[in-house]
Amino acid sequence: MNSEKISSKFSISEALYIFSFIFPLALSMSVCSGIGVAGGLFACVAACLLVAAKKTRLIMPVFTSYLIVTQTFKEFGMATTAAAIGFGGLLMIIVAITGFDFKKVVFKPVAVAIMLASAISVTVLDTTLYFGIGATGNVVGEMIDSYLSLGFHPNWRDILYGTIVMVIMITYPRKFKKADNVIRAPFIGLVLALLLNFFLNPSDMITAINEIGTYSFSRSALLFPAFRNDFSLAGLLSSGFALFIINAYSVSLEKGKSLDYLVAGSSNIIGSFISGVFIPFCPRNHKSISFSGIPAALLSVLILVLCRDYVARIPVAACAVILIVGAWQSVRWGDIKKTFIDVPSLACLIAVTAFMLIFGTVKGILFGALCSFICSFLPSAKHFIEDK
Repeated sequence: MNSEKISSKFSISEALYIFSFIFPLALSMSVCSGIGVAGGLFACVAACLLVAAKKTRLIMPVFTSYLIVTQTFKEFGMATTAAAIGFGGLLMIIVAITGFDFKKVVFKPVAVAIMLASAISVTVLDTTLYFGIGATGNVVGEMIDSYLSLGFHPNWRDILYGTIVMVIMITYPRKFKKADNVIRAPFIGLVLALLLNFFLNPSDMITAINEIGTYSFSRSALLFPAFRNDFSLAGLLSSGFALFIINAYSVSLEKGKSLDYLVAGSSNIIGSFISGVFIPFCPRNHKSISFSGIPAALLSVLILVLCRDYVARIPVAACAVILIVGAWQSVRWGDIKKTFIDVPSLACLIAVTAFMLIFGTVKGILFGALCSFICSFLPSAKHFIEDK
């Protein structure tokens, strides 16, 4: 009987890479979604411990999950959001127990459509934070209507901070490839935006921009959000299924084993009880143990707990741009042209993209899942092989 070989490692450069990638992303998602920094802390720690550094380049399922959580939080509140995250995690555990091969029902053009619609949605929904417009809306159409109603009256200082982050995220990985393999561009951009804000907007003056602001790690802010208020059953089921679909797809990309689904599901169930946060990262391969995530997690905790006054001054516009640019950098452009192989594939790309942009991420994911299940039986489905 063959036994699986388990390897372990520790790398300072990998620890810095994981921290500098996950910290700004988790912080940005927690702030821009409205959930708050307390939730971002747990998400950051969990992701540092679970994610493998090599899996952080193309992470569109993470941004899609962010859209689901943001929409659910704005429509139904924290209780429903936390319950939906837990329900999605439970479905992941069921997949782990049954051994169901989720990848068999994935039709690649649908995944491509969701990827493209996610990038567009993040851009439209978070541009209001980037430009400081103050527009509101839970879906793309509502946000565009709000933009048209309010007119284009941006906060130019917000635009300055956000544009600096954008330039860094685009140019830094190209000009400093080796450095980007140790300290990621989003963290560099966040630090520079913070330093510039201290210089242009001193703490003794009334702030001219939207900043992260003060936050608390009290027990009431961290524990059992699903039990604080009544939750919507419809919101729980729809958002929970949507989160499950995206998380299961994320794990299946790496030919995930039952243990991988189990780890991802358990993480989300725990997250639903602690701050109601989602853990959308595909977990590290269970055959390879890395201790590099431990110092990355500890460093995240130290910064968020001991440096609150500094973190509170981070411009929200910088966080929004981290999400906008990150989403577009996660688009697999080569996969889009592959969907032109036949009529069903192209029809799925157009239909699912349009549906998600018009009706929102949650309904778009559910519609896409239905299309994917039906089209997975078509002969053309065998032409699509997921890239590793």
